[in-house]
Amino acid sequence: MKTNPENISELLQGPDHAAHRQVLAQLELGQELGQAIYFPREDAFGQRPGFPVALEGHTYFSVYVVTQPHAVEDERLVVVPQSGGSTTPSPLGHAPTQAVALSGEVKRALRYRIYVVPVLVFMAEGPDNTVQAWGIEHGVATLFTADRLVERLAQIVRDLGTPIYHPPHAEEIARVMAYLGAPERPVATIPSRPVGEMTLEAGIAARQVVIQRADVVNVYTTGGGAAIDGP
Repeated sequence: MKTNPENISELLQGPDHAAHRQVLAQLELGQELGQAIYFPREDAFGQRPGFPVALEGHTYFSVYVVTQPHAVEDERLVVVPQSGGSTTPSPLGHAPTQAVALSGEVKRALRYRIYVVPVLVFMAEGPDNTVQAWGIEHGVATLFTADRLVERLAQIVRDLGTPIYHPPHAEEIARVMAYLGAPERPVATIPSRPVGEMTLEAGIAARQVVIQRADVVNVYTTGGGAAIDGP
């Protein structure tokens, strides 16, 4: 798999990027055709994915590298401090709406209708049952470790309960990834509140529900309005 930008290894130097280097190594080892981009950011829990990934003939993914324990409180995803203390709302709660925003942005800019699956990769410890249930409810796949990451992403697509009507081809992926990786591109606008507090103004006509059992993930589309070619 091709990874971008060209100086990606330089960007991931230092102890703070150890988990991202593990993900990068697995992406580069993946046998599926496609591309991935590393999105550098200053904070550990930015509102955009660490790695947008595209697999030819499958779909697009927004991959978040999770290095701190998470839990669910009052139906909201929260970060559990490793040193103790109070939990805080996790920006990763924005993953589903960020996927919708990314899909909409690409459609407006390039006229491609892309389907984006948000994926949280827990590096330090597996997500507990409440976090997996939160993922099921909000259309987010949850994985433990980055081992065989590309193959597991492809398996998620093969297990989808809803067909992807526009699987990306090489030319589309090249254009989409070049657009997403452009230095001057602003971050897609997303609502300021995490999932669980979204209003109808968020513009979500339908939402995915990911049903995860062990390594099997199924996706169904529910909610008001017709199904769309985006999460």
